[in-house]
Amino acid sequence: MNINACTIARAPPVNEGAPKGTQVVVITAAALNQTIIYSIVSGNEDGAFAINNRTGVIFINKSLDYETVKNYVLRVQADSLQVVRSNLPVPSKICQK
Repeated sequence: MNINACTIARAPPVNEGAPKGTQVVVITAAALNQTIIYSIVSGNEDGAFAINNRTGVIFINKSLDYETVKNYVLRVQADSLQVVRSNLPVPSKICQK
């Protein structure tokens, strides 16, 4: 199962004082007759963000500090539930700006 979609989403600016749980952006993918599972695969080393693996909603997971990190570039992966359950390797597509 290969989800052949690549979208670069530019989220609106987020105030560093925004509380934990604030929604930042929604990532979407689609596959015929498949449940999609989302995960952040890079760019979130400090755990500042989290993703709802079923809805694709990315939200603030801990306080942001602009003086420490000016911006984030997150890479999100979307896989079918079937692939996730069977732990099958899936080719990854890198999005280029």
